[in-house]
Amino acid sequence: MVGFLINIFIVLISFHHIKANDANYKAKIYEIVGHYLRNHEFSKKRMYENSPSYYPNSNKIGLGFNPLHGSPACYTGEYQMEGLGHPVFKLEYQCPLPFVCTNKRIPKFVSLDCLPSTVTSAKTEVISTLKQLYESISSKVEVSVGLSYKELLFSYTNSKETSYMVDNIVQNDMALLSTSAQVSVVKLSMCEPLMKLSDTFRFVIENLPCCDDTDDDWETEKYVRDYILDYYGYTFVSTLLLGGIVQHNIFMKTESYKQLESRNVSVQSAATVAFYVSLGVSVENLQSNAEQEEFKKEVRLSYGTKLGGDPLILDINEWAETVPSNPIITKFGIREIFDLLTIRRFPKDLQIQNKSKLIKKILQKYIQQPLYCYNNCTNSFQGTCESSGYFQFGTCKCNENWTGIDCSVNISSTKPKIVHEDVLSGTLCGYERSYIFVKCDGHQPSNGCPQGWIPQTWIGADFTVCYIANTSKSNSSIFGGLCGLYNSGGQQSVQILCNYTLDGACPNYSQSGYFSVHGSSSVNGVSQQTTKLCVKLISNYPDLPGTLCGIQWAQTIDGPACDGYNPGLSQCPPGYAVQLWVLETGGRFHLCAKQ
Repeated sequence: MVGFLINIFIVLISFHHIKANDANYKAKIYEIVGHYLRNHEFSKKRMYENSPSYYPNSNKIGLGFNPLHGSPACYTGEYQMEGLGHPVFKLEYQCPLPFVCTNKRIPKFVSLDCLPSTVTSAKTEVISTLKQLYESISSKVEVSVGLSYKELLFSYTNSKETSYMVDNIVQNDMALLSTSAQVSVVKLSMCEPLMKLSDTFRFVIENLPCCDDTDDDWETEKYVRDYILDYYGYTFVSTLLLGGIVQHNIFMKTESYKQLESRNVSVQSAATVAFYVSLGVSVENLQSNAEQEEFKKEVRLSYGTKLGGDPLILDINEWAETVPSNPIITKFGIREIFDLLTIRRFPKDLQIQNKSKLIKKILQKYIQQPLYCYNNCTNSFQGTCESSGYFQFGTCKCNENWTGIDCSVNISSTKPKIVHEDVLSGTLCGYERSYIFVKCDGHQPSNGCPQGWIPQTWIGADFTVCYIANTSKSNSSIFGGLCGLYNSGGQQSVQILCNYTLDGACPNYSQSGYFSVHGSSSVNGVSQQTTKLCVKLISNYPDLPGTLCGIQWAQTIDGPACDGYNPGLSQCPPGYAVQLWVLETGGRFHLCAKQ
């Protein structure tokens, strides 16, 4: 390894004696820097990432962050911090000062503020517009005063969380009522002037080809894009708030939300009550039972998740006690990397100020991505794409005689006739595990099921579901009907496709009436178990291939049959096929899925 570094040093010294207009110069620099990063960055990053002696997630401070790709909020229930890059700073760990709230080691020149580990009161926010979504996401990150391009943060095409919510607001015409309670454990703040830059970040900046009349070429731009903007981002994480979040999301049609508000039904209060009920907490409801029932009827989808701590613990106060041992990032602050490109940091680099200007210039091109409009508004004859002002997302302005979110629907066209089949006894509805739940027609399975439907729970499976007692002729399943199932993580595995889509994806909502739901449990911010499924939200649409019916332990009849056929014995009715679901405990379910 030492010999490799010496060889790189010698080659780079010799390159600096080559004229900048040498056609191979920048290509060779690009190759050597890339080789250096591949051989060193990941080993450096992993040295302290999983050490049990370090405070959990403290290694995230000083990482690069790309605000275009990232989203600090979690709406899907599948917690993964998007946008984090590689280390901009070198972390050197030390023992904490006496009398602090932890005996774990923290980075040098990083202050640790201990916070009361108590659960905050639940708060509900309504998100039905792109502006509200932007404000919700932005509230999770503290942006330095001088940060540029704030209007381009959390890009639709690059952030999974952003695209998930934008699609629900625009494509599915949904409003989200997101209720959460939070536990804050510690706040970490770096003293940036005293901290050292990482070897790799310094190496990349020092060897950036600059500054002559060839700076506008593609080789230089590719270097900046690949090794700075994509590899690190154009900001770095300067503060971290660590803790845990309990979250309950309710989706309803935006029009339904407006109508409830117009009838003086406090939707936010009703959502808060639903949050506590989902956790098994008794709460005084100031609303009448009639208003609460009116609210429930409009709910199209609801699911909850715990982020941080032990998600398998149901009691919220007991869960809060586990958060200090497994905290996640609940909020963080960022600053621009340009604050670091100074003579003080790079005293031997006479071009450091010009390099800073060059990176800013290329950043301006980097962020100017084309607007995303659904299906590009079909074509210019039918519509044009106009900026929404958020997330680099556009909305289609349709020309005369055309409508729809992508201007693909001719106003004179009519919808095809919907044909229903039988809903077989044993058809499943609702889905409840400790880290995710989906209601069946407004009912949480563990608390009961709609009339004509029966709850089923298996000991040792952490799973409850509703199933229909009797076959319903020429009909379709109700809100919360299940189609497809994708589980991964640990020993668990299942992949049942909904309408032949792959990897837990769902068919287009407007055409199918099915909505995608995600949930996961995590440790140290890393997903351990992931669940994806499609949930029916438009009941008068037909049930799709992948509709689930009957579920039993393998080689038993413990659980509901499907129209009298026992999937546990590898039996399914005509038009259905047996599917295998292996749980994280090693237990095996058999289900029937519509073909």
